[in-house]
Amino acid sequence: MFFSGDWVGAIRVALIGVGAMFGLQLVVTLVTVVGLDIGQTGSDIIGEVSRNVSLAAGGDLRFDSSSSFSGGSGTLSYRPLGLTFLGFGLMGALFVRRFNRSFGVPSPLQIGLQALRVGVVLSGALLLVALLGRMGETELFKVDVFSTIFFGLITLALTLGIAAVLGLPSLFPGRAAHYRALIFGPLRASLILAVIASVATAVILIVILLVQLGDTFIDPWRVVPTLLLLAPNVAGYALLLGMGVPLNGTTETLTGGTSSSTSILDLTDTDARYWLWPLVVIALLVLTGIISARRSPIGPNGRPIGYWLAAVLPVVLLIYAMLVPVRTGAGLGFLSFRGSMEFDPLLTLLLGAAFGLGTGYLGSVFVSRQTPAPVPAPPPPAPAGGPLPQPMPESPPTPPPPAEPSPGAPPNPPSPTTG
Repeated sequence: MFFSGDWVGAIRVALIGVGAMFGLQLVVTLVTVVGLDIGQTGSDIIGEVSRNVSLAAGGDLRFDSSSSFSGGSGTLSYRPLGLTFLGFGLMGALFVRRFNRSFGVPSPLQIGLQALRVGVVLSGALLLVALLGRMGETELFKVDVFSTIFFGLITLALTLGIAAVLGLPSLFPGRAAHYRALIFGPLRASLILAVIASVATAVILIVILLVQLGDTFIDPWRVVPTLLLLAPNVAGYALLLGMGVPLNGTTETLTGGTSSSTSILDLTDTDARYWLWPLVVIALLVLTGIISARRSPIGPNGRPIGYWLAAVLPVVLLIYAMLVPVRTGAGLGFLSFRGSMEFDPLLTLLLGAAFGLGTGYLGSVFVSRQTPAPVPAPPPPAPAGGPLPQPMPESPPTPPPPAEPSPGAPPNPPSPTTG
């Protein structure tokens, strides 16, 4: 059943997603280097594009010059989330669209098997991309194949899970449909929050770029495409810092390690204008609560059930916090260095739940009352002996037959007629 399934659809989903990431990065690279005399060949460009696609899937970029005199090595791990959101978002959308356009209602087994097929095809595509990343004259930079495929499959699983909740209701029969109806609105609103934050960040970065580079020899249009790819990364940092989640930085060297933490309060102590930052974030979160309430089930009081945003928003923010960190390491002989910048996961969950509860309640208040349409109640559990017997529908009562006149009784008098 697995080998005789829809492999054409799986190939289409995986290759379109990887191809979109590759094509967008190719355009960005060409725009950046066109007209510059830096001696890059076609193989150099293909290698650079492939390395960025591998980083977007979750791979590690490794530098190894052990064969040279210096004998240094290093690693770099970060995701250009513009590529990640584009490629894996397309995979999720095409995966759902394929099932919605098919005849009949797909079963959970069919959906799961098709997801496995997409994972197999994606593994092959990412293996090819990781190998292409070793092209070019800079053979010192290589992409780790295992991390590229492993984290690419984890990202695919998260993407298909989110896409299934939003677009495949047949995957959640019975009791699961009850909970899907509760988290549909908050999940959709949380994703819209990430999109709005990324777009707003891109606009702000472009304005800052034009102001700062206006009188320099650097062409701003060469830098703008790269900023658009990194805008979701900057938006993640801005969103989490504005909510109050501290950013932790750690460094480890041969002589020891140091750590530091930066929060929005530290920034406001240096400049009071930074208080506008959390105010903008709170406004975005309130907007998220309103969007969530508009697509949430209506409770018995006529208000949307908005408090489920407190359960969904922290999970989405935790995933976001796990995508934006930057980790690096370097070694030269017996000397070594490691560094990272990441958010506290526990505080991300706690603050996300607190903001989700508050903005979810405000959203349910701002949305006008509607006719109560409660969430579909989950079916009662079946007893150990089998399913509950279903009551037979009652038939309408049969009218009694007309009474026959008794013998000898006078006939009914004719009804009087009017002239």
